[in-house]
Amino acid sequence: FAETVLLYSPIKGEINVLPIAEAAIKAGKRVAFPLCDTESSTMTYHVVSDLCELKAGSYGIPEPSSELPIYLPSKDKNDLIIIPAICFDRQGYRIGYGKGYYDRYLNTFGGTAVGVTFHRLLLPSVPRGRFDKHVSLIVTEKGAFSPS
Repeated sequence: FAETVLLYSPIKGEINVLPIAEAAIKAGKRVAFPLCDTESSTMTYHVVSDLCELKAGSYGIPEPSSELPIYLPSKDKNDLIIIPAICFDRQGYRIGYGKGYYDRYLNTFGGTAVGVTFHRLLLPSVPRGRFDKHVSLIVTEKGAFSPS
């Protein structure tokens, strides 16, 4: 299993992954959350040792402080990033909130990207552009599968 788990703070009905964060911290894994730079529409992940280190930040989303240790993305296949979406399609592409934060971040990330969504929000296809990235695995309340 991954030594480093990158997660998100759920908003607007997204899947609550905070219990995963708590379990990973308890198991001694390195856990990191994104800190958004709204000027460049990029994000960096910062390592937290407790969820109380997340405070309301960009867009009102709980984020880590920039003072916390930064996770440097690598091509390490053992790292895991869990990604939210408004919806996913069966090819692993997503509709997010339109700023491209995750697509840009996935350009630097070499581990496994997992999308989480509710089964009813898994669509046959979604519109996508040339910069859109797909995930390697999709998990819903009805199971997990590799996109086709």
